[in-house]
Amino acid sequence: MNSPRRGSLKTVFFWLSFFIIALLVIATSTVATRVYHVDAIRDLEVVAAAPDSRDAGPEAPRLAGRVLVQAPRVALPHLEDVSQAGGFKRVRFRIDLDRYLERPTACCEIDADGGVIGGRRIPGTSLVISQALDGMDVYLNGVWVAGLPKSNASGRYKWYRPLQVPLARRLLQPEGNQLTVELTTWDPQIQLAPIYIGDLDAISTIHELTLFIGSSLANASNVFCLLAGMFMLGAWLASRKDGAVFLHAGATTVLWSVLFTLVLLPYVPAAWLPLWTWAQYACMGGVIAVLTLFLFAFVGEPLGWRGRAALFGTAAFAALAYPLLGLRGREWLDLWWLPTMLCFHLYACSRLALHIARTRSRTAMSLLFQSVLAQVFALRDHNAVQHLISIPMPEAGWSMTHLLVAPIFLSHLSVPLLLFVVAQILLTKFQANVKRIRDHNRILTETLQQRERELLISHNRQREMENEAAMQLERDRIYRDLHDGIGSKLVTTLFSVRDRAIDHERLEGRLLEALTDLREIISVTQVGSSEPSRTSCSPTAAASTRRSRAPTSRSNTRCPRGWSSCCWPTCRSSSCASSRSRWPTPSSTPARADCRSAWRSSRRNRWRW
Repeated sequence: MNSPRRGSLKTVFFWLSFFIIALLVIATSTVATRVYHVDAIRDLEVVAAAPDSRDAGPEAPRLAGRVLVQAPRVALPHLEDVSQAGGFKRVRFRIDLDRYLERPTACCEIDADGGVIGGRRIPGTSLVISQALDGMDVYLNGVWVAGLPKSNASGRYKWYRPLQVPLARRLLQPEGNQLTVELTTWDPQIQLAPIYIGDLDAISTIHELTLFIGSSLANASNVFCLLAGMFMLGAWLASRKDGAVFLHAGATTVLWSVLFTLVLLPYVPAAWLPLWTWAQYACMGGVIAVLTLFLFAFVGEPLGWRGRAALFGTAAFAALAYPLLGLRGREWLDLWWLPTMLCFHLYACSRLALHIARTRSRTAMSLLFQSVLAQVFALRDHNAVQHLISIPMPEAGWSMTHLLVAPIFLSHLSVPLLLFVVAQILLTKFQANVKRIRDHNRILTETLQQRERELLISHNRQREMENEAAMQLERDRIYRDLHDGIGSKLVTTLFSVRDRAIDHERLEGRLLEALTDLREIISVTQVGSSEPSRTSCSPTAAASTRRSRAPTSRSNTRCPRGWSSCCWPTCRSSSCASSRSRWPTPSSTPARADCRSAWRSSRRNRWRW
């Protein structure tokens, strides 16, 4: 099954896929040039407010509520920790646009009739917020221009998608252009994503790419993982003996799908927020634990009971401790629990690397690459959420590397690679099973043919034995009939002799009839036996019988079978010696006369004695 041709096809497919992905990355590496990164915001306000409070709007000088954060200038991207105050919070900040915009031309001037003087009103500049996580309302110079639903008293909104804000020419002013953003949140941390401003076409491209990778591709990956996980669990149920790999891989992908479905939910009721957060911790711990067990099962080195206890204890710690911890404890949990879990996965990857060094397996290499990539993406997502390490980005232009600093999840990009590796394992097992089934079918075919030949021989032997048994039954019947007939004739003759009622003609006829029956008995016996040793005659009698069967010069007839000297001692006398070599047939009258005379002389001698 593993032919050189199949190996070459796999190599060609691998490099073709690699070049396609590399081409896509290169093609989108510099998709936008006339794009600028908004480096800072001003007048950041965060207040604790009642859930049923109303929006203040851009014209209000201050937000109503207890002030939590107030900063004149904040660099982007920014993470603001407000875990000291739980509940509902309102956020507002402003962006000065003049340094990013060219001075408006005369095309934006409106005549007395409301028409455009000297140009079009199509917006030439746009702005994109890479992730409008908590929903927001965007105001350009006091006019609402874009937005997404915000969290309120009934529920929590979370949008893992960008928000594009076209800057209408009619709303722009010669100077003093200001963008005001208001948002609300239930979370203990407020994430302010990077903001880019530039040409409309470049900003639209950035918006679509970010939306595709952060939202559309993530949702498609969730569905794909769910279906593939259910399929692998079905494969494990069909073959539990050697399906531990499929059990762990199926459980990993199903839990992964459930986890990202919970994370990417756009709306969660306010009463369900604690349960929703607890479910995320439970699913995340289950994913890392089962993925670690999957690696150990793949290399054939099951984790010991102590390692399992430590792994499952660490995985369940977050779900068990979350309801008991306060705000600071939950902050510590978010900061250190995930890296601790990844240490187990890193140890499993090291065992996988040793397995690769021993076996040189391509499947193991692919799995190691996927595992390392999953860890890199997981650490990147953790850093994007917690802002532990700052990654500098250029001020002008935009490429795919800018997604590294955006608060979007990229871990889902590593899951299809895991599914491809598991599919390769499944295909390898399928090929081995097909080869084994073919070998078994060949062996069964050969065995069946051999059994058919043996059955045919046995059937022929059985049929011969049945025929012999039927012939023997027929002989026994003939023996009984002839024996009864001979006995009755001899008894009748005996009583006739005793009573002295001797009629020589009748006596001779009865004796001849008995002799004929005896000949038939001997004939039947010789038909049933093919070897001389099986007859009842001695070698001398058999030789005499063979001589008696030889053709004579007097007649072309042959002697009846059974007329041998061993059967009739009366024929041993000298009077019958001349006729022993050519025994008469019943149809030969002279032979019958000689026999009668020999028999009569024998009887007379016996009576005389």
